[in-house]
Amino acid sequence: MVRQRLNGYLLLEVLLVIAILTGLFALLTPSIQQVQKTTETRRQMLALMLLEQNITDQLTSQLSQVGDFGCSTSKLEIEVGTSDQIPPRLKGYDLDRDADWLYGSYVGACSTFGTLKSGLVELPAVCSSIDVGDQLQASDCHSTQKVPIVSTSNDKVIALWPEPISEGELHVYSQEPFYWFVKPGKVGENAFWRRSAMQGNALELTPGVKHLRFYSLLDHNDDGFADELLNQPHKVTSDKFLGLLVEYHFRLPNCEARQSIFAYRTLRGDSWQYDNICSGIGKLVVAKNNE
Repeated sequence: MVRQRLNGYLLLEVLLVIAILTGLFALLTPSIQQVQKTTETRRQMLALMLLEQNITDQLTSQLSQVGDFGCSTSKLEIEVGTSDQIPPRLKGYDLDRDADWLYGSYVGACSTFGTLKSGLVELPAVCSSIDVGDQLQASDCHSTQKVPIVSTSNDKVIALWPEPISEGELHVYSQEPFYWFVKPGKVGENAFWRRSAMQGNALELTPGVKHLRFYSLLDHNDDGFADELLNQPHKVTSDKFLGLLVEYHFRLPNCEARQSIFAYRTLRGDSWQYDNICSGIGKLVVAKNNE
């Protein structure tokens, strides 16, 4: 009888403990879920910050080389367009409707000084991709010429100067026209791309760029300060070009969609929705690199 009573008390205690644990679990479950949700939100916000930094780095490295270079006397063309008027080199691409494309020359990726003597320019072999038949730009600050490469070796490169100038020091640099644009990337969502205006395939620079707008900054009186911002599609020349203001809408790939609670209106008049968790807005001024 005593043993039966003890077993009964033990069973009652076990049931009581189970009931208490069940109640505690029911109380703690929402808190645990909230902690998990908060942790995931913080993780996504950190990933969004890293994505924005990567986009900023790419925009700066690419666009700071657009324009003229050093004491070049060339007037290079820079154009901002939309998907309503697609240039032939971008035909067949699914360009984003709310993004501009940019045309300009990527100048100075390779840059050095050379010595001109008897119509030949000798320069150090600092441009690994240069070969015989390629062309570089050479400037003596009075004129800028295309100089074809006639020979290469491990330590020097020889180019041909087309004008009858016997000697002097020249600034020699690369110059290649490119298009920059937004279209679907390798993961399916929009990305930032570039393609040579001359030859070759497009290169994806960074994922996550959903929309993008370019605005040229112009200096009309050569005082080094911007006098005008062009907020519509346009063509300009590099002699008045100071740089670009860029507005961009970015989004984490494969991020669970949240209800957009913010709206940003661009200088072009677009309304971009974002939540600062899966998507965000960036603005960046990229100054022309004159060095």
